[in-house]
Amino acid sequence: MSNADLQINQLRATLSKMEIALSTVEECIVWTNSHGQIKWCNASFERLLGQPRLFILGTLLFEKLPLLLDRQLVDVNDHPVE
Repeated sequence: MSNADLQINQLRATLSKMEIALSTVEECIVWTNSHGQIKWCNASFERLLGQPRLFILGTLLFEKLPLLLDRQLVDVNDHPVE
């Protein structure tokens, strides 16, 4: 096994441990890409939306969690994660 393969395996193990730890946090945690597409979320976010992760990943955060300002829906173009 090359040094690069060893480093990749170590990173995967670390990420796996981090994901397990973050999954147990009571607060909602969501990771998105620069376009607001949900790449990862914890179980608390799943419970908040009432949907399993399978239906959440790959969707846009502003679609799952629209913003209201003064009881008016914030336009998608003005959403801070858009």
